Amino acid sequence: MKIKFLGSGGAFVNDKENYHSNILIIGNKEILLYDAGCDIRNSLNYSNYAINDIDKIFISHLHSDHCGGIEFLGFSTLFSKQQKITLISSKNILKNGWKHHWSGTMKYTHIGKLFLKDYFDILTLKNSFLFENIKIKVIKNNHITTNKYKLPSFGLKFKNKKKVFISGDTTLNKTRLNKLKNYDLIFHECNFAGNNNVHTTLNELKTLNKNIISKIWIYHYDLKGKDFYKMNHKIQKLGFKGLVKRGDEFKF
Repeated sequence: MKIKFLGSGGAFVNDKENYHSNILIIGNKEILLYDAGCDIRNSLNYSNYAINDIDKIFISHLHSDHCGGIEFLGFSTLFSKQQKITLISSKNILKNGWKHHWSGTMKYTHIGKLFLKDYFDILTLKNSFLFENIKIKVIKNNHITTNKYKLPSFGLKFKNKKKVFISGDTTLNKTRLNKLKNYDLIFHECNFAGNNNVHTTLNELKTLNKNIISKIWIYHYDLKGKDFYKMNHKIQKLGFKGLVKRGDEFKF
């Protein structure tokens, strides 16, 4: 089994150097797509995958670099009469995703009035779901938090031959990360532009236990024109594994 990063960039990446941080978890019989951003059409093609390769999609939260490709995937499978993909997320994300994001273009079609269940097989969850024989635990993150509202995001934890943690979009949860000493692969998002109380900064990641730092691959970043190899060298000198680049694969 393996993990393949279709992209490893943040919301505003230049498609010449990266794509959104959408990830394939590739099993022996099935493929799970972790997030489907609005550039999913191009990132799948770049990595030589097709829509009908995908069996399940997990949506972590309702920002377009994570859910903006749902329209494309839904229309593509429906009108080509392909088998439905299973769409997985929390009840609130699926409900609000349809109400506030996808229904505007997907509800009314030439074949009638449609709903999310007409495009996808729906699986709502609370704490975990099964992918082949692997139990994938869903980790709730603080992504955007104000005095008036909260927008959570969901990361993933699972194990096969290796134990894997994928942070998803999150502010720093130092207590959680320092408990991952026995994990083999840790993928954590990072914002290089400075603190915005939405993403984890590099300065924050540097405060973690050195043993944890030595296991972290950084993704969901924006180089803003900086050279990848120079930035990767800087990250590695700080003790991290390095930057994930689009197309990278990791066996687990």
